[in-house]
Amino acid sequence: MSERPDLKLSAVPPEAFPVAAGVRSAARTRFEATAFPSARHEEWRFTSLRSLWNTGFDQDATASAAALLAEVALPETDGRRIVFVNGRLDPTLTDFALEGVRMQPLSQALAGPSPASSVFDTAHTFSGDWFADLNTGWFTDGVFLHASRHAAPQGPIGIYHLVTAADALVLPRVLFLGETGSEVSLIEFFAGSDGIGYLTVPFTETVLADNARLHHYRIQEDGDLGAHINRCGSLLGRDADLQSFTISLGGRLFRNDFRAMLNGEGGHATLDGLVLVHGNQISDTHSVLHHMQPNCTSHQLHKCIVDGVGTSVFNGKIFVDSIAQKTDSFQENHNLQLSHHGMVYTKPQLEIFADDVKCSHGATVGQLDDEQMFYLNSRGLSAAETRYLLTLGFASQIVNALPAGSMRDRLAGRVDDYTRKSLSFVPA
Repeated sequence: MSERPDLKLSAVPPEAFPVAAGVRSAARTRFEATAFPSARHEEWRFTSLRSLWNTGFDQDATASAAALLAEVALPETDGRRIVFVNGRLDPTLTDFALEGVRMQPLSQALAGPSPASSVFDTAHTFSGDWFADLNTGWFTDGVFLHASRHAAPQGPIGIYHLVTAADALVLPRVLFLGETGSEVSLIEFFAGSDGIGYLTVPFTETVLADNARLHHYRIQEDGDLGAHINRCGSLLGRDADLQSFTISLGGRLFRNDFRAMLNGEGGHATLDGLVLVHGNQISDTHSVLHHMQPNCTSHQLHKCIVDGVGTSVFNGKIFVDSIAQKTDSFQENHNLQLSHHGMVYTKPQLEIFADDVKCSHGATVGQLDDEQMFYLNSRGLSAAETRYLLTLGFASQIVNALPAGSMRDRLAGRVDDYTRKSLSFVPA
């Protein structure tokens, strides 16, 4: 048995993305020399990729996605909507016009010297990463978003990554540049059809200049047989502010890797997330908050609810360089187990080389609190109502932090549905 998936990769013509040719060639070379991740690799020791072995994934798979888009499109993104279908930018479904933000296909943005070429791959710190090199070496389509100086458009930009073709290999690339003083909201929505297997490996780079601010929301609602392994890197300048929220709900296997590099004094990054695992789903979240300059702050709150025989993995790292004095960083990971059969692995880490910092982390794994359940039961609530309210309250801290509107309403509904369905797994 081959211990790696069978990938039918599209040929990469030399004239494609000419200014990125060297970067892409180097990624292909590294990819061919790197072993496919397995339990022997520390970063993958709790996450099995066996479901991908000997499966054929075709990068040229196609199918219509208009119906799926109608199901997931958020009204807030009307008129500022970008749509990928099976990894390809779809001009017929894309509808984008926004003052202060320019949108270009990457094939145009990387055709010659440009703002895109000056920042492309600068937020790529996934050294020796098989999946990062897969995307970098073989992505065939992508989009560049360029927010001009002090641009502050009203309403979010929506990027929809849709998969509707069986056995599709999906490698979308997104590059965002926020110029000095800009403030933008960006929603990335990943969705796929149920009943079909596919592998999506997206890569999103965000580069924030001095005083730029980005609200980045990533919603993962892949189909029940889909596998999702993403890479997201962010590079922050002086006094830049990144607010990132990731909500993971779908797919049989999903892995989120996020790295934020605070490379300017006074920068701040928030990396919050909520994961709902049920059945035999596998969720794996790895993050890195890298403090490279003084007087920066960061915060991370990652919550996960595990039901059935699902598995949740969290590995969060905070690195503080010797120059990064006055760093203030805090990380929390809280896990709620609703069944006796689910598995939770959590490993928060600190690596500090500065001596004047305030850094801490914490992790909890547990079931519903007996005292809280007793208190609510004594006030007349049934056991089912009590479990429902406590589970919903655990998840709602993340959802309620999102801006009001259809995105929060949709996610609140999904959390509510999950919570009601999960009650059968909880011992009375």
